[in-house]
Amino acid sequence: MNPVEDKPKLNIIVLMTLGVSLRMWHTSGQASREANHYKRLANKGHSLSLLTYGKHDLEYSPYWSPINILPWIGRINHFIKYSFIAAIYHWRAFRSANIVKSNQSPGSLVGLVGRLINPSLKWVVRCGWVGTKDALIAEGKTGWLLKRALFAEWLAFKTCDAIIVTTQSDANYVIDAYNIKPHKLNVIPNSVDVEVLSYKQKTPDFTDTIKLLLVGRLAEMKNFHLVFEAVHQFPNRFEISLIGSGDYRPTLERSAKELKLNIRFLGNLANDQLTHQHHSHDLVVMTEAWGSGMPKVVLEAMATGTPFLASNIRSVRQFVEDGVNGFICEPDTASIHAGLRRIVEFNAVDLDQMRQRARRDIELKYSMDSCIESEIDLFHNLLST
Repeated sequence: MNPVEDKPKLNIIVLMTLGVSLRMWHTSGQASREANHYKRLANKGHSLSLLTYGKHDLEYSPYWSPINILPWIGRINHFIKYSFIAAIYHWRAFRSANIVKSNQSPGSLVGLVGRLINPSLKWVVRCGWVGTKDALIAEGKTGWLLKRALFAEWLAFKTCDAIIVTTQSDANYVIDAYNIKPHKLNVIPNSVDVEVLSYKQKTPDFTDTIKLLLVGRLAEMKNFHLVFEAVHQFPNRFEISLIGSGDYRPTLERSAKELKLNIRFLGNLANDQLTHQHHSHDLVVMTEAWGSGMPKVVLEAMATGTPFLASNIRSVRQFVEDGVNGFICEPDTASIHAGLRRIVEFNAVDLDQMRQRARRDIELKYSMDSCIESEIDLFHNLLST
């Protein structure tokens, strides 16, 4: 008998991030990427359910088929309180599942309740990014909120069966900061769909107007305002498109007006529209001040062969080598300006080789199919122990 046939069918419950609904995913443009990942897993013969924080999320069932939706039900109206009993409301699904996995670490403690319902359930905490103390403080968490967030991560890491992180540096941080046994940690990187994000054959021409693309949540830590200041030092050379939404937009709009920059605020776009945006722009810039995990903005630029400039931060250094498969700068105005000048003056032949190398890295290490297979192998290993 083929050894693959001996492996049990996976019945997986995916826990959405605390407070996040399918409506939020669809509104932000995130739904197509997430659906693509989980539908591929389901199409390999496994059963999937999504536990969400949307009371009307069943309306999205046709889009997510064959994935089962477990929406917010009951009378509790606060998402944190609901998270403590969500597994009880959906106890039948948890009784029949053999794997419960969080999409991100916030909200992963639902898995602890789920395992009380079904002791044989294997519980996996996935961290797309690790909530380091510095990162949580930068996000505005202080005092009791900070202590609660750190305690929730510690409790989840201590009691789960396995932890998925996207980089080895995040794995090292979890081991050291939370005193977690190394065998629990599994490095499975973020991934992109190499079929959807097709490679752009034409090398950008930087002798004319340069079309620059920024993608991300409109927040101060993303440093879009510093990109504006750096671009301002190149009169009439750049057109900027900014994809994303957030409370920092009015500040960015004022900055763009004061600097007299040509900027289009595109709002949220569906992930499957990103290929067109990359193909119609010459350059991507991602210069956030800090970050763990693995920035998808950079992975997407690499997949399409779009030259990019990224921050010299831990999350980027894991997979970007300056001058080899991309460009790195410090997250400040002077360094961003120097990085932009370096790119536009880069030898065209060398730039084309760099783009090709970035695409090969994606195909070899960060394709969606290969990362899904790594997840499936982890789940089967857990069930065999």
